[in-house]
Amino acid sequence: MQGDRRAGSREEGSFEKGVRHGLWTAWRADGSLRSRGYYEEGLRDGTWESFSASGGLLSEVEYEGGSRHGDWRAFSEDGRLLEEGEYAENVATGLWVKYYSGGEIKERGRLVNGLREGRWEFYDDLGIPTAEAGEYRAGIRIQ
Repeated sequence: MQGDRRAGSREEGSFEKGVRHGLWTAWRADGSLRSRGYYEEGLRDGTWESFSASGGLLSEVEYEGGSRHGDWRAFSEDGRLLEEGEYAENVATGLWVKYYSGGEIKERGRLVNGLREGRWEFYDDLGIPTAEAGEYRAGIRIQ
């Protein structure tokens, strides 16, 4: 078992050759599940999940060799998808979509090196496109 810096919380998992290896689970001071995921030779690897104090899934992220690499999703307290995208070596990349709590698309577009690139669409909560929509280059709106 490995202690956590957060007062009253705890983490549990196994070690191999002195480093974290295999499934690790963290709990809050009140005993509720905070997160769980796998380590491979001391580095996060595979799917990691974080949870709300009430037990709902708040996020899922894929790791490879200690870096965020792969799908990423964030959820509301009641389990609704709020945002989804992808990472490559800790950098947001590819198609990213944010949603309103009712499931309607709030914004959608591609990221390159963590910056908006190409056509981005933005919508109000009624699904009507907003004036922010347009073409982006290196994170700056060009039209």
